[in-house]
Amino acid sequence: TALAVKTWTDAFAHSFSEASDVADHIEKSLSESYFNQAVDNDLILIAEEENRMIGFIQIGHMVNAKEPEDRELRRIYVVANFQSKGVGKLLMDKALSDPYLESTQNIYLDVWEHNLGAQKLYKKYGFAVIGKRKLNVPSGAETSSDLIMVRRSSKNSKEKSPR
Repeated sequence: TALAVKTWTDAFAHSFSEASDVADHIEKSLSESYFNQAVDNDLILIAEEENRMIGFIQIGHMVNAKEPEDRELRRIYVVANFQSKGVGKLLMDKALSDPYLESTQNIYLDVWEHNLGAQKLYKKYGFAVIGKRKLNVPSGAETSSDLIMVRRSSKNSKEKSPR
């Protein structure tokens, strides 16, 4: 959980106007109790260098999925001084080749509209923007938006194309 909190805080905490909103997000989405449940249900892969965790990716079943095999890329976080060094690509390659995603139809994700580096990485992997939504926080403070992206299965698109 320390890696998740550190990487998220470094990347996003500055975009929140209320400290209570940061604390609420950490408690709901990055706490030890959250990850205790997530390790039983999600695919979580960790990147290490010299026995030090430097990044991770988490993919799980999507709530309210259109297809039962749809998944959600919940997070891919890399320690700041290891960003732009191929760690995110390594994590994405490993996750996409994992048997957990073998029958996946679609992989969805939300990405902060100002996180251009992440958007560039996702586009390289075939993710496309399909929508946008405001991030709602408990204080009601104004926030920026997240882009909603999807990567459709090539199996899925072949099945729907005319022969």
